[in-house]
Amino acid sequence: MIWCWRHEYHHSYSEYYSNLDECIKNHGTTNGELNKLGKMIADYKAHVQKINIKENWSVLRYIGESTDSILLTGFTHGRYYYMAIDEFKKTYGIFDNEEYYAVGCLLNSDNWEIVEDPTGKARKMLNATKTS
Repeated sequence: MIWCWRHEYHHSYSEYYSNLDECIKNHGTTNGELNKLGKMIADYKAHVQKINIKENWSVLRYIGESTDSILLTGFTHGRYYYMAIDEFKKTYGIFDNEEYYAVGCLLNSDNWEIVEDPTGKARKMLNATKTS
């Protein structure tokens, strides 16, 4: 197995993408052509780039009870979070400002207020989880 990713924190997506390109260059080509690993890394990079179109993301405010001390991926009452949504309106979880990731935690309409919802996906998901 080849580990291409560095273990330090990436300060920008451009650094992260450069790291992926370096992996392709060093391990993802055979005779100047992309090999299977190179194609997988290139596809992954393209996928990450599509997910990171922030204009598609919804902005939510957590209005439930704070869970910071209860859950590893806890939420803070009154804090804003992002719902990552790609161009196909597929949801990839909830992120805070530091882009710590939480999937499926406390996602019900009683705990969230929609601030921005450019794709309508957040409203659709929260409506599906109404408790009343």
